[in-house]
Amino acid sequence: MLEAPLAELYPLTIKFRVKMNRSTPDYSATVKIASVLLMNEPKWIILNLSPDISEDEDSTIPIIPTLRCKLEMNGYYRSDISNVISFSKSYFKAIDGASSSVESSLQKISTSLPMTNFLPSFQMLLVPTVPIITTWIVALPIVIGVMLISLPFFLPLLFILLTILLSSSGVLATLYFSTPKGRTQVLEWAQPIFNTLVSTPSGQQFVYNTGPRPTPVQILQLMLPTDMMGKLGLCLLIDFIGSSSYLIPLVGEGMDLLWAPMQTLLIAAMFDDVSPSLKYLSFVEEILPLTDVVPTATLGWIREFGPLLMGQGLSKVEEWSLVVTRESAGLKEMMKSS
Repeated sequence: MLEAPLAELYPLTIKFRVKMNRSTPDYSATVKIASVLLMNEPKWIILNLSPDISEDEDSTIPIIPTLRCKLEMNGYYRSDISNVISFSKSYFKAIDGASSSVESSLQKISTSLPMTNFLPSFQMLLVPTVPIITTWIVALPIVIGVMLISLPFFLPLLFILLTILLSSSGVLATLYFSTPKGRTQVLEWAQPIFNTLVSTPSGQQFVYNTGPRPTPVQILQLMLPTDMMGKLGLCLLIDFIGSSSYLIPLVGEGMDLLWAPMQTLLIAAMFDDVSPSLKYLSFVEEILPLTDVVPTATLGWIREFGPLLMGQGLSKVEEWSLVVTRESAGLKEMMKSS
């Protein structure tokens, strides 16, 4: 067992040496811990051994053995991750207690209510409901028309109402997904994402105290697409969001202050390998007024995949030209023979 601080142990390269008898040399193999092990997950690995011989010794070894061993690296979460986990456990424990008390209270209330036979039937409830719904449907075009005409005057009020609606929806969604049933639904789609994140080197560095934290760009590179069509769709979406500030004059330019750093991080994560300076152009384009129309993300996609597409296009043109040349030559021969 090798014990050391995790930040020092994680990047190490370990050398395994197998002692043999006097007639044969010793064997050894090296392995980098970060390349083969995940935190707190035991793993069997097979190492190809090589003989420890000097240059003047006979190197004709008839059989090169392998070493099969089981390794496990144990470590702790980062301090802030541990605090989030402990806070989540306390929060979910309080939510579970509150939800159980609310359910018991509702059961007591339902048992103390009079017989449901005295309640009106569903058909009786349609009597007041149908006229109200009909009135709303008939008046809906008029309401929409009035709102479109008076949109500049009611825009601040709509913005406030939208903010209140989104805030209340977020609070209600948070409360629901904090319940046992909601947590089960979240785990169904969040667990595979978390497992994929933790199985990557950047995810290991983010969750465990293995050394310096990964940068936001490295985290985004784990989640963003790397294929040509996936990047194209994301680039078009980024440019659409960037130019959406023209929908709301003046207010939209203020929203660019929030979107500019986010767009810069996305551009850096996707195109730093091919265009390191593109992220600076993206930030300047998004932060300055009246320049959002420049499709910076799509330009980065063209810079990365344009030469490849041009090469493929030229090769196709050459193939077509050869086909046309051969067909033309064949047609001329047929004309001569006829």
